[in-house]
Amino acid sequence: MSIVDFLRKPASVDATLEENLAVLARHGKVWLSMGDDGKWHASIRLYVRTPGAKFEVSTDFKQETPAQAALTLLGLTLRALTTIGETS
Repeated sequence: MSIVDFLRKPASVDATLEENLAVLARHGKVWLSMGDDGKWHASIRLYVRTPGAKFEVSTDFKQETPAQAALTLLGLTLRALTTIGETS
């Protein structure tokens, strides 16, 4: 199963914050933080096999809850990986 297939399956509004973070953590280093204004942000540095390469995806700092930030990050990661798959 490809990472895109794996990420597509659990990216659900019904999934818990812990489930979504666990899915993301299987594929990279995840950060979840809250800004001074109380809004949430999530990012991931995906594991890549190419020496010297980095692949990072981030949300903006406008997410209302940590769960929304994680779900948004899942969606952005899936979109980025799908786009790369279409162009390679």
